[in-house]
Amino acid sequence: MRKLRLKNKKAAFEMSITTIVILVIALTMLIFGMIFVRKMMCSSMDLMEGVTAGTKTEISKLFSTTGGEVICLGEGEKIQDIFPSGTVQNAYCGFNVESGASKTFPIVVDENSITVIFEGLTDAQAKTLVKNWVTPVAKSSVSAKAGTQVIAPVFYMNIPKDAPVGFFSINVKVGETDHFMQFNIKRAGAVQSAIC
Repeated sequence: MRKLRLKNKKAAFEMSITTIVILVIALTMLIFGMIFVRKMMCSSMDLMEGVTAGTKTEISKLFSTTGGEVICLGEGEKIQDIFPSGTVQNAYCGFNVESGASKTFPIVVDENSITVIFEGLTDAQAKTLVKNWVTPVAKSSVSAKAGTQVIAPVFYMNIPKDAPVGFFSINVKVGETDHFMQFNIKRAGAVQSAIC
């Protein structure tokens, strides 16, 4: 009888240690999982920060399919999605000089050409908002050598986190050519905005 009680106490003690070890492992996995999910969700919001390999690849694809000397992201049928982050985001163009001498491309951001569609705002209010968000780059031209592709920002966007959902386009004049860049401002989901 005495041996049976001792055996039961030993089994209960081993059971409680096993439970504690399992709880520690479970909590550790939960914390690592939350960190991973947060990192993945928040990094997806930073779509246009800096020239990335993806930006270079996208511009290279556009050059191979459409040709030409200048291509801007958000131009044509491919509208750029933006999640307002309250940080400065860049709008890029690619400059391609296939042969001949080096070339300088003059750049003018035409803030009077802004087209807007925003929920709950008049056209004039929305245009004023976008004009406040957009800042042309300090350099008014980009130079490229023959046989190279240069990717450079043409303007900066500082869109606040509480920006209204909507669409805007702006004309960037490069030399004599107009490039209408289009942007779709989207709101992050409730979970994503709470985590990030």
